[in-house]
Amino acid sequence: MKEYVLARKWRPKKFSEVEGQDFAIKSIASGLKAQKVHHAYLLTGPRGIGKTTIARIIAKAINCETNGVSDNPCGKCDTCLQIDDTQYIDLYEIDGASKTKVEDIREILENVQYLPTQGKYKVYIIDEVHMLSNHSFNALLKTLEEPPEYVKFILATTDPQKIPSTILSRCLHYNLLKVSINTITKHLKSILSNEKIKFDDEAVECIAECSDGSIRDALSISEQCISFEDNELRYENVCNILNYSDKESYKAIINQLINKDLKEIIFKINKLDENAIDFEQFLTTIISIFHNAALYLATQIKYDYTHIESSISITKSFTSEEIQKIYSICINNLELINYAPNKKSAVEMTFIQIFNDLNFFKSKKSNNDNLLKDKNECNVPSEIKKTISDDVSKKKDQFEWDYLVSKLNVDGVTSNLLLNLEYIKKVDNVIEFNLQEEIKDILTEKSKLKLSEEIERFVKEKVILNINIVSSVSNSINEVKKSELKEIYDKAQKEIDSDDFVKAIKSEFDAKKVSNVIQKEEKLEEI
Repeated sequence: MKEYVLARKWRPKKFSEVEGQDFAIKSIASGLKAQKVHHAYLLTGPRGIGKTTIARIIAKAINCETNGVSDNPCGKCDTCLQIDDTQYIDLYEIDGASKTKVEDIREILENVQYLPTQGKYKVYIIDEVHMLSNHSFNALLKTLEEPPEYVKFILATTDPQKIPSTILSRCLHYNLLKVSINTITKHLKSILSNEKIKFDDEAVECIAECSDGSIRDALSISEQCISFEDNELRYENVCNILNYSDKESYKAIINQLINKDLKEIIFKINKLDENAIDFEQFLTTIISIFHNAALYLATQIKYDYTHIESSISITKSFTSEEIQKIYSICINNLELINYAPNKKSAVEMTFIQIFNDLNFFKSKKSNNDNLLKDKNECNVPSEIKKTISDDVSKKKDQFEWDYLVSKLNVDGVTSNLLLNLEYIKKVDNVIEFNLQEEIKDILTEKSKLKLSEEIERFVKEKVILNINIVSSVSNSINEVKKSELKEIYDKAQKEIDSDDFVKAIKSEFDAKKVSNVIQKEEKLEEI
């Protein structure tokens, strides 16, 4: 009995056995069932998803001795068996990567004129067809457009963008997709069970995730891991062979992030580095964990996958905005990971950025300050403590608002509204303002909404703006600026009145001062 690797042994032999390509298979099979055999097919898609396999099944479906042209080749006749073993005389499998010259294509096309030797059709399967030269494509054009009735072409490629449009227009184009993780997982479990190989569910899921949608890659990785330990597939062995971090390591780092313990996270990353894990894959998995956390928080959809416990714990400790922020930071750093001196340092900087952008350092420091405050406040008399507390709270609150105003990015009507609002207080998520009645028209629902959205972007929580219309305000940004200018003006007037030279002019010429002529220097220059 022949011994094949798993990827060859379990290669689909019928359309019904192909996994994850339902749309393409249904379309091709329906055409064959209706006795409509196109002269050229083009199968495109990533590696290891079944392009060559489907091409061979098409060759069997149109040459089967038992069923004839149909969507269900028997798989038992001499033709089907020979195609499965790549020994069928009327099936030509050509590697486009090695037959790139125009002379190679012309040599192949010279044989097109001859009738098939054994079957009804001669089938040419050209793999990686995008590797052909422009002259080779030109030589193929006429034959591909109007081949003899007994000749069929099946082209396969991973890069259809490199194929000339003149070739594309002459073919039935089927774009094959990456196979989903769930489909690969079920397929692997079925094969391993038939092979009587013991396996962990987590090990199979890990292989399915790292195969990047390729069933062939999944089977190759499985065989590699099975060889590591005789006829068993264990999660720990899979992680070691693939240089992946195990589930417990991810769980520990997520818990340390929840506890806001950056030191322990860096320590854990160093331990992972000693095991030579793939940090790019590590960061990709962290992104996946936060994606599933955000999905669960927003929709209550919970996928059954390896790190679901970590995702659930995240939803209990972070707000939706924080999860989105962490997800964005990880995505941005993953794009730049290859520019870092090494991938470990890129992951470390990712977590440092998370702590900085989400103010995790500040919250930890605040906790320490609260402990110190609790320790010392017992020595302060209650009357003084209340006075100091009220004063400090007011100043701190006002200071934070002043700082926030300097950071807000608004313009137009919203900017005008912001400059004329008088900040009063913030209680929970309600911020109270006063607005002078004379200019109440600048308050619109649109400007109020834009201002609240901009404030929420900084305070990281939903806020409600309560704007009171009053007769006058004194502490809005515009009013404060007017007060400052008035002080400058009054001071200038006083200095002029007390000047000896001005006094002498008034006395000698009975001069009088004209009011409202003092202006800022830059305005005088404009005049």
